[in-house]
Amino acid sequence: MNVQPNEMFQVGALTGIVRAAVGSGAVIELALVSESGFTRTIVGDLFVLRVDEEPRRVQMLLAISPRYHNFPFLDELRREIFSLLSIPQTETWSLKVSPACVIDFESDPAEGYFELKS
Repeated sequence: MNVQPNEMFQVGALTGIVRAAVGSGAVIELALVSESGFTRTIVGDLFVLRVDEEPRRVQMLLAISPRYHNFPFLDELRREIFSLLSIPQTETWSLKVSPACVIDFESDPAEGYFELKS
């Protein structure tokens, strides 16, 4: 995967923002971004993992508003993700979709990182 953190791509009206990427996967936020690029409203989270030992080698978990639970959008998203992550379009895959995350339960950030809280 030749993708870098903070790399962006478009899927319909949404902007995908790569939060993390390693050889076997990526964490991506999906957001509505204002024309100026100043305002972002996060509407979903996508986790992608390549697992060569499974019958479907690309496993994806998407938490996003039911507004986006339609097959044309989901297929466009899958195609864009595969292109971004240099995964052949013919690769086997599974995409599990659920409503947007309602609880975000997490630890403090790793040492050396800081987060702004409102």
